[in-house]
Amino acid sequence: MTTLRSDVLVLGGTLGGLVAATYLARTGLRVVLVEEQAQSKRPALLREPFLLSGLSRNGSLNRVLRELALPLLEQREFALDPIALQVVLPDARIDVVADDEEFALELDRFGLAKPDEVLPWLDAVARSAQAARQTLWDESPPAERSGLARYIPARGATGPRVRAPLPEPPQRLQALCDALVGGVSRLADPGATPAPALLIDAARHGNFRLPDAGHSFLDLFRRRFRALHGEFREVDSFALISDKQDVGIELPRGQVYARAMVVAVPREPLRRFAQEFGPVPRWLRPGVTPLRLEQRLFRTEPSAIPTGMASRLVVEDAGPEARLRISLHADPSSHRVCWLLIGGPGVASLDEDAPLGDLAPFAGGSLVPVAAGPLPAWDIDSDSAGFPQSDPGPLGRGRPLVAQVGAEAVAGLGLEGEVLQARRAAMQLAGRLGAHPPVT
Repeated sequence: MTTLRSDVLVLGGTLGGLVAATYLARTGLRVVLVEEQAQSKRPALLREPFLLSGLSRNGSLNRVLRELALPLLEQREFALDPIALQVVLPDARIDVVADDEEFALELDRFGLAKPDEVLPWLDAVARSAQAARQTLWDESPPAERSGLARYIPARGATGPRVRAPLPEPPQRLQALCDALVGGVSRLADPGATPAPALLIDAARHGNFRLPDAGHSFLDLFRRRFRALHGEFREVDSFALISDKQDVGIELPRGQVYARAMVVAVPREPLRRFAQEFGPVPRWLRPGVTPLRLEQRLFRTEPSAIPTGMASRLVVEDAGPEARLRISLHADPSSHRVCWLLIGGPGVASLDEDAPLGDLAPFAGGSLVPVAAGPLPAWDIDSDSAGFPQSDPGPLGRGRPLVAQVGAEAVAGLGLEGEVLQARRAAMQLAGRLGAHPPVT
């Protein structure tokens, strides 16, 4: 059995894990990223079921890509959709667009609000969102440089400290706001979202996408990580281990130890596993868990797609308890095929021929259900999540450097919050390890 020593071990190839790993590798640290084989082999559209990036040309995510020196050739793979997404309500189908005046006119057409009500409100939403982005972008103040407290919730914490309150909307817009926030927050209770203004603003500017189902936003970071000499390990199972102050994992063919670990997988399976062997480390205390949505995959033809349907939709035609998140993907190899991924609490009882309700029905019998395959075990909150029952060592002792990133660490901040939080966590962790990012 071989033993590998590295500077940082990243557990999980989620977006937050890939962003943190890329930043850490950029500082010259040796970084090993471990992800589940089932996840790495999934089709791109199943790895990114509902991408709403907020990737405006001068926005924070675009700054991240420039900061990581993502080649211009890869940045050209982004395409611009005229409509960021649509919200389907019982009596309206709203095109959510970036331009304030155009969005205000769209709301006026459906009788939801007058432009003179909407425009000042949109301006207030943008200011609240920008304040949250700045908080996420800035490095930690000096008082917090001594630890990772900002990234590891204290006991009883209910969510991240970043706040972007939503200004009071015009009364008839409340249903639209609830559907938007509920659709992109990934929380069971959208009312607990800490930054609804950030989610709504990012959704309106999230009209950048990759052109077909064969491309993935995650793959851009994977390629950049490899170019920085980062290492991938794809496994089916692992065990947590420790050695003095180092933390690591045991794989079927060896062990990987590191001076620090970035946790980019759900904490609950890790916590349950560690709990079998004594005190649970502080960094594995329970936190906020994002909503896990059931998903169904369908194949259809472009001619069957309802007129005016956007590539991403939030459907609340049957009430919040049956809210659907729908993404439409062009097939990478055939112009005659499209893929429709539908997720939500009511997806099991979905009317397959009319997932958008009466406002935009598909042609009868045009949706063909397709088996999407099993979910990666690490993404499931269960007792059999790929952790062999072997003694992980004294995980509850010592104080290894551990940071958590990903949707669970920033529940309710959306994709943009996930990227920016992972950036901040990586930069602070690099400083703790004595590495510093190159000047750009």
